[in-house]
Amino acid sequence: MDTTRFGQLTVAEAQIVTILGGLLGFAEYTRYAILQHDRDEGMPFLWLQSLDHPALAFVMVDPWIFKPDYARELPDDVCARLDLSEEQSPMVFIIVTIPLEPALMTANLQGPIVMNLPQRRAQQVVLPESPYSTRHLILDELWQSGNASHVATSNADHSAV
Repeated sequence: MDTTRFGQLTVAEAQIVTILGGLLGFAEYTRYAILQHDRDEGMPFLWLQSLDHPALAFVMVDPWIFKPDYARELPDDVCARLDLSEEQSPMVFIIVTIPLEPALMTANLQGPIVMNLPQRRAQQVVLPESPYSTRHLILDELWQSGNASHVATSNADHSAV
């Protein structure tokens, strides 16, 4: 597949994740590959590259890197749809928006992407009753927690990749 950001990609079937119902605003695109983002720099960010649309890619991150107290309560129907259980815990990622001024990057804590990685299925879950924002300032959180330097060293061996 020829992509806008990464050029020609060869994606093995085992790397394809199907997002049930697509992402908000992109329901028709359901097949994605998870790609490393600047692994050499130790950055915790991953790319969620659409395999249905070459220009569609999202930056995502493990929310516990910058929000250690991030709590999620998944609806029963999501757990059933993704075959999640105590034995099969989900991987959870948050979509990140990086503006021209990277210090103002935000994370959508209200709409996590929940994955059952062994089955290569995922769903974006909307948590309307949550205390979280769709535009949570990542660096503010890191500075408050004293973990700003943690971003450069975490998640290098994330199990979702």
